[in-house]
Amino acid sequence: YLVTPELVGRDALREQLRRQLQLACSGRGSALCLQGEAGVGRSRLLDVCVLDAKTLGMATLRASVTSAEPLATAFALADLLRETLALPGLQQMFPELFDAAPPAGALPANDVRADARTPFKRPASPAQEAALVDALARLFSTASKLHALLVAVDDIQRIDAPSAALLVQLADRSPASRICVLLSADPDSAGGSSLALAALTRRCQLLKLPALTAQETHALLGSVFGDVANLPLLARELHALGQGNPGQSLALAQHLIDGIDRDQIKTLL
Repeated sequence: YLVTPELVGRDALREQLRRQLQLACSGRGSALCLQGEAGVGRSRLLDVCVLDAKTLGMATLRASVTSAEPLATAFALADLLRETLALPGLQQMFPELFDAAPPAGALPANDVRADARTPFKRPASPAQEAALVDALARLFSTASKLHALLVAVDDIQRIDAPSAALLVQLADRSPASRICVLLSADPDSAGGSSLALAALTRRCQLLKLPALTAQETHALLGSVFGDVANLPLLARELHALGQGNPGQSLALAQHLIDGIDRDQIKTLL
């Protein structure tokens, strides 16, 4: 299998995002959305930004939208928050969030393990759903006063409406808080709630990931194969076939490797 390639052609975007993370640490957060087609590197850049945030001392909450169930992404982020920061007394501060306390006598009420084991309440009506979203937003805001937060969510084009509503609230609060909301989306992919997604992206600074140049595709493949004799030819052909999409270029390279034996690989390269 091909080794993980270097991040190529995204230096300017990465630096821009790192500046936003630094501003969030000082109380001037922001909401940003990485946009681009499948394979262009949205998830990879999101992961690199998560690592950059960790080096800045931020608490990082990284989730992918994998379910359209109402509040699925919101609850996933909230679970990450209470696991990452181990905030005590959440049930006392936000009783409307929780279904029931742990079994009597299991743990003290202010023990962080009690909060971590208590399930979130499942809304039975639109009014309860809205109240839960508001409470979750206040939870994140409270946590950000104790620790700068990066809330990173991949593939928001599939997000459910209540979870989008939570991210809308966090985006609205971000300029005066230590919260940076960083999202990624394929704007051409169907799914999720279109109205909720539109409301969310309107609140974000949109950062489009362009296709790689021929030189950048050469550098990408060079990070995988090394400085081999036929790299310029290989890079030129894969760049043309993949139209500068790094994911497609790497998939084509993997397909090429899978289809020939080791001796042919030596000849090819």
